[in-house]
Amino acid sequence: MITEILKTAEVKSLYEKHGSALVAYVCCCGVDFASAEDVVQQLFLKLLQGHTPKPQTPLAYLYRAVLNHRNLVLNGFTSNHLSYQLYCPFHPSSLRHPTTLHALGG
Repeated sequence: MITEILKTAEVKSLYEKHGSALVAYVCCCGVDFASAEDVVQQLFLKLLQGHTPKPQTPLAYLYRAVLNHRNLVLNGFTSNHLSYQLYCPFHPSSLRHPTTLHALGG
């Protein structure tokens, strides 16, 4: 059985369509905005390596993958040993960031 791999154009399209919403999702899971962006970017960099089989439901895969990566980050298992800060996901300042506003439809 031949498994189809995600192509670069597909990864780019997924990032353009869903990147902002994924960042907002990670923020709502207790990670500060800058760190949430890092989590999402690291996921897409991994996808661009060309080793990921094409999922049947790409959007569900992305949400599960960023949640898994966020869990690794919070447990201290980051590939680049960056420090991530937890914050209150409903802090008013987090809702004013342009990417969060865009992801929330504002």
